[in-house]
Amino acid sequence: MVSRVTLLVMSLGTHRPADALTTPSARPRRTVRRALALVLTAALALLVVPPAHAATTTSLTLTMDKTPRSGESIWFSGTWKVNGKGTSNKTISLDYRRKGSTRWTSAGTTRSRAGGAWALRYKPAASYEYRARAEAWGSTPGALSPYRQARFVSNKRSIESRVNVLGWRAGTSNGLRTVDVPGTQKVRYDSRTTMLLVEVTTSERVRTWTVEGEIRKAYTAKGSATGELGYPLGDARCRLLDNGCLQRFRNGVIYDNAFESPVVLLGKKHSVLEVIAVARSQVGYAAPASNISRYNTWVGTTNAWCSIFQSWVGAASGHESTIRTYGNFPDFHSWAVRSLGRKSAPTIGAIAFFDTHTSDGVSAATHAGLVIGYSSNAIYTIEGNTSNPATGTGRGVYYKTRPRSMPMYYVYPQY
Repeated sequence: MVSRVTLLVMSLGTHRPADALTTPSARPRRTVRRALALVLTAALALLVVPPAHAATTTSLTLTMDKTPRSGESIWFSGTWKVNGKGTSNKTISLDYRRKGSTRWTSAGTTRSRAGGAWALRYKPAASYEYRARAEAWGSTPGALSPYRQARFVSNKRSIESRVNVLGWRAGTSNGLRTVDVPGTQKVRYDSRTTMLLVEVTTSERVRTWTVEGEIRKAYTAKGSATGELGYPLGDARCRLLDNGCLQRFRNGVIYDNAFESPVVLLGKKHSVLEVIAVARSQVGYAAPASNISRYNTWVGTTNAWCSIFQSWVGAASGHESTIRTYGNFPDFHSWAVRSLGRKSAPTIGAIAFFDTHTSDGVSAATHAGLVIGYSSNAIYTIEGNTSNPATGTGRGVYYKTRPRSMPMYYVYPQY
C-alpha cells in the first residue's frame, strides 16, 4: 500500500506536459500543490485505521426464595453490571406473570446501589414467574434477567426456617419466648434488631410472619399477640400509594405510610377496616386552593374532588378494583349506582351520596362520603373536599356527622 501511494504521489509531482509553460490553459503551480495535498490526505486516510470500539455489554441477575408460603413477602435481589462492573443508580423493574401467560405486570421498581446491588420486596397473591428488567438508556443497552418461578408450598415455616431465608435482613436475635394465645396451640416470638418474627402454630399449620418498622412499634404498643390485635395473619402488604403498608391481624389491621403516624383499627372485616384506616390517615389534610389538592394531582384533574378522594382511598388501600378510580364526580357516581345499586340504609364502609346544592331546586347527588359509623339519628363519615367542621371554612379531609335524613342513598362496595 505504501509503495503504491508513494509512486502515485511521485507521478503527480513530476508529470509536466511539454506545453505547460507556453499554453494559456496551463494550470498554476498552486493548483498542482492543492491536488498533491488532497492525494496525500487520501493516502493517509487509507493508512490510518481508527481503533474499533468494544460494544457496551450489560447483565442483570435475579435471586429469590422459590418456595414461599402463602401470605409471605418475598425479597428479590440481584446485580446490575455494565461491561462487567456493578453500576449504581440504575432503575430496576420487577415483573411477574402467571406461568404460560405472555403478559407481564410490574410489581414495582427500585434503584441499584453501590456495586450494582439491588433489592425489592413484594407480597404475591399467587404463584408467579418473575423477571428483573433494566431499560436501555442512551448508548447503554438494557437487560433482562433469566426468568425465575416462585411456587407457594404448604410446608411448615418455623422461625428458624424464615431466618434462614431472610439471611442478613433478619438481623440479630434478642431471644425467643413462647406465649399462649387464644385460637392457637402456641405462639413463639423472636424480637430481632430489624424485625419481629411471630411463629403461629395452629392445628392446621405452622407459619412465621414478619412485623416491621412503624407497624412493629404500633403492634408492640398494643401488646403484640397477647394484646387486642392478636397474632398476625400474614406479612405486611407494602408498596401502596404514599409508600404505604397494611398488615392484618386476627382482630384488626394496622396501616402506615411515609407521612402519617400508624392507624390501628380493631375488628374482623379486614377489607373494610383497611379502607377506613387509609381514610383516617388523611383526616386533617387541607387543600391549598379550590379543586387543587394532592388527590387532584394524583388523578390529573382540577375537578371537584370529593369522589376523587374516595377513589384515592380505594387505591391506597389496595382495593382499587372495589372502589374504582374516576377523575370526576359524574363518572364516579354513574359507576357506583350502575354497578352497586342504591341502598336506603347505612353500613360501615358504604359510600353515602348527598345533595349539597339544595338551593338550586334540582334533586341530584353532588357529594360523597365514606361511612365509618352510624346511630339511629346520625351517620359518621370521612369526606374529602368538605369544610373544616371547626371553622366552617376551607376545603379538606375531615370527619363529619350528618343527620340520617341527609343522604339521598348509599352504595355498598363489594369488599
